[in-house]
This record gives sequence, C-alpha cells and structure tokens, in this order.
Amino acid sequence: MRNALKDAGVPAIWVTHDQEEALSVGDRVGVLKEGIIQQIDTPERCFSLPSNRFVARFLGEASFISGHCEGDIATTDLGNAPAIKVDHDAAKVDVLLRPDDVHLIQNASTSNGKVTWVRYEGGSRLCAVKLACDTVVTSRVSHEVVVRPGDAVHVSINTTHPLAVYAA
Repeated sequence: MRNALKDAGVPAIWVTHDQEEALSVGDRVGVLKEGIIQQIDTPERCFSLPSNRFVARFLGEASFISGHCEGDIATTDLGNAPAIKVDHDAAKVDVLLRPDDVHLIQNASTSNGKVTWVRYEGGSRLCAVKLACDTVVTSRVSHEVVVRPGDAVHVSINTTHPLAVYAA
C-alpha cells in the first residue's frame, strides 16, 4: 500500500494502533493521547527521541533508569551512555532504555540483576531483569540465549546512539 501511494504521488493519512505498522509505513508519525497530539516527527525520531514518557511507552518496549546527566553523557547504575535531554536541563534524570540498548550476560563473574520473566519471540527473547536498585529493565537477546526466571545475570548499557533523558 505504501509503495502504491508513493508511486502515485498521493498524500495519505494512515490511522492505526499498530505501532510497528506506523513506524514502517509513515514518512511522519503523529502520536495522540486523549485527542491531544503528543508528537509529530519522523518515525526514527519519535522512536529514539520521544517527546515524553507516554510516546516512549506507546511506540515500544521502554524502560527508564535513574541517573545523572552532565553535558551529553548520562551516568547510571548500568554504566555511562551518550544522552540527549528532551524536556529540561536537570542533572538528575530518567534515561530511556529500549531492549536493544541493554546487554545481558549470563554466567558473568558478577551479577547486578535477576531475570523476572522471559518471552520467546522466535528470533529473539525479551527478558525482564530486576536490578539491584529495584528498577526493572528489558533486554532483547538472541533466541539461542536461554535464560529463565530467577537466573542471576549482568546487564549493562550497550549503545552508541544518544539515549533520551527526562527530568527525574
């Protein structure tokens, strides 16, 4: 459908509640909450730099971890990461983590979390990990990585792109 509309040069508004469809079909995405526009931007920007926590959660798995931000670096219990402040200039922040931003290691010499649930997704597994600081983050691992609830694991931030940070 997208290609046919593009080929014909026809502008269209596509209304869907399927986030993956919205991100893959649209040149621009608009996110509404109770009839109020929360963000209109490119799919990439809406996903990686959501205007607020609602947009972050609406467009996919989203975890937030407390930290501090100085300049363009966020420091958290999971390590440091490049950061972009979304709506503030506060030093104390909540850092948005997508499952692909969180690296999980089994059988590590040190652990900083415990697996609480695992969802098999075919080519991958989505795992929730409760950290020592009581925050729960999700991590997406290969389907070949077999972890079970109760397993002690080590998680860290694994990204080169800037993460969105919000005032705590």
